[in-house]
Amino acid sequence: MIRLILILPFFLALLVFAASNQEGVQLWMLYWSWQSSIGIVAVILGPLFFILGAFALWVTSMSQRRRASRAEQQIRELENRLSAQRDELERLRIQLGQPSVGGRPAAVAPVTSDPAPDIGSLPPAH
Repeated sequence: MIRLILILPFFLALLVFAASNQEGVQLWMLYWSWQSSIGIVAVILGPLFFILGAFALWVTSMSQRRRASRAEQQIRELENRLSAQRDELERLRIQLGQPSVGGRPAAVAPVTSDPAPDIGSLPPAH
């Protein structure tokens, strides 16, 4: 609907221009010349260039659509992997006899063999 609201005034102005300029003039392009009204030329070239612009916009948006499609596919794959890992974690918790919280696995503190150094104990940078 918004596109129609934006496009309709353009075409109406083009039709008013074409109706106002019916006088024939000599036109030429490179080696070709012909006589026609400027209004008719505008009515023919206006929509033609509008369609060419829409096609160019469509072509440039295709790469972004492809990237978005790949990103959505990757999100689905990652969500499936996350779900499978949560299911596996829940299965292992049940085997070990650890409870889960609210249908979700309970928080587990990370186990590290080498704790990170305290930032205050690092020597100053030069």
